[in-house]
Amino acid sequence: MCRDVVVEADAQCHASANVDHGSHDPDGQPGPFTLTQTAPGPFGLGRHAVTLTAHDGEDSAMCQATVKVVDTTLPSIRCPAPQVLECVAGGAEATYTARAEDNCGPVSVTCTPPDGSRFPLGRSVVDCNAVDGSGNACGCAFSVTVRDTRAPVPGASLGKRLWPADHQYRTVTLAECAAPAKDACLGDLSLERYGRIVRVTADESEDVAGICDGATCDDIDVRVNATSVQLRAERDDAGDGRVYTVYYVVEDPSGNRADGRCTVEVPRDSAGQQVHDSGPKYCVGQGCAPAWAAAHCAREVSGAGAWSGVAPPPRFRPAHQAPRRWSSSARSFSSWARSSGVNSAPKSSNS
Repeated sequence: MCRDVVVEADAQCHASANVDHGSHDPDGQPGPFTLTQTAPGPFGLGRHAVTLTAHDGEDSAMCQATVKVVDTTLPSIRCPAPQVLECVAGGAEATYTARAEDNCGPVSVTCTPPDGSRFPLGRSVVDCNAVDGSGNACGCAFSVTVRDTRAPVPGASLGKRLWPADHQYRTVTLAECAAPAKDACLGDLSLERYGRIVRVTADESEDVAGICDGATCDDIDVRVNATSVQLRAERDDAGDGRVYTVYYVVEDPSGNRADGRCTVEVPRDSAGQQVHDSGPKYCVGQGCAPAWAAAHCAREVSGAGAWSGVAPPPRFRPAHQAPRRWSSSARSFSSWARSSGVNSAPKSSNS
């Protein structure tokens, strides 16, 4: 008596099987009783026809059955280790290979996203799947992290100029003063979004000697962490022009920072000759040297023809406060000039 059997493949993708289903010799004569199975096994993957022959010493009988060997063992798969890549032009390309093995032969391995894909800034997950010839599947996953660790490169100064020198405030934005910063990951960084002003210096004192510099104070009006500054369009007409230097910080979304600076010039006259930076004399903002405080103008007149008094603090204010204009200084100067016989008439824009 025979029966069809289904058996599971072992680690070598083979299996042994017996199709006998209770064969026997009822009278036990003449003997001996034997069973012979062809093919005997072990069997490979798939279906196999088997013949069973029973012999009682005199007569014999045969039956046939099928042995089916199946693969139910999952393939094994190994994902690569997590990858950490540096961001270039918005992301990074990753290469990787997941390896798989199976007891019954070749395995198909696929990963999503596939090898060679480009990943954005941040952490992404790659899923890999192995499938053997019997449809058994197993998966694994690993991460690809793209990070930005390089500081941006500040842009060049754009050579901004203020004219006419009418002693009025001009609002100068960082975008007018310097070109966008270059970031290896994100490309151009707009200074309106990623920049902030730290301090501003001038290479002339706030109120230099003479009567043609405007006799004004607070020539620099800076807002904390702002992207613009108010600068007074004036200079010492006996010099070679004024240079304001705007110091700023540019920070990318990953927190990488770089210090930059750009200049704003007030030429001596309308001819617009080259302005020479003679170094900081007056500073407003964070990180100003103590020696520069002496360049702030005094606001009280003591005696005839002499300025004295304590210099005011730098005009560095929170962004929500409106700028303050010290017109009282100009009025004090005019009163002193009239009493001293000095011509205090306003100078022309070319003076």
